[in-house]
Amino acid sequence: MNALKSLPIVAILIVGMGAIVLAGLAIVAEFSEELREPTAANLTIQNPNATVNSSVRVGTSGLYPYLQTLTNCENLSSSKLPAANYTFEEGDATGGKIQLLDAAQNWNGQRLNCSITYLAATTSQGYADSLTAGIGVFATFMSVLVLSLVGVVIIRLFGLKKE
Repeated sequence: MNALKSLPIVAILIVGMGAIVLAGLAIVAEFSEELREPTAANLTIQNPNATVNSSVRVGTSGLYPYLQTLTNCENLSSSKLPAANYTFEEGDATGGKIQLLDAAQNWNGQRLNCSITYLAATTSQGYADSLTAGIGVFATFMSVLVLSLVGVVIIRLFGLKKE
């Protein structure tokens, strides 16, 4: 019956470690974006839409992470695309997206040259991502330990009694 007495302590330890690991992951995960360097670029977006109102990635996946602005878009004949005719999504580490609106029907399928700003990777951001991955490995290891503790408690609960 010692297994039942130790069960609350094990449960408190499990919940406590879980809370610490989850809080750590939540805090450190935000550093991936915060530690990036604002950077500007000019790029050509090939065939921005097959159809109006569908999102298309700006650049190659991961090349322009956390898109901040997308301005001064023009086609090959230097006609400017009005800002009211498109929207963009910031996205995440894989990059942002542009979406032509209904008013831009005649821009469908054209190549666009645009000025953008995005958050480029830095050494510090790389360290933060490595720390996040490390905490994830630690959490996996802890879950194995927790499962083994639960297994020990269950085995002791239903184990053979001494006579």
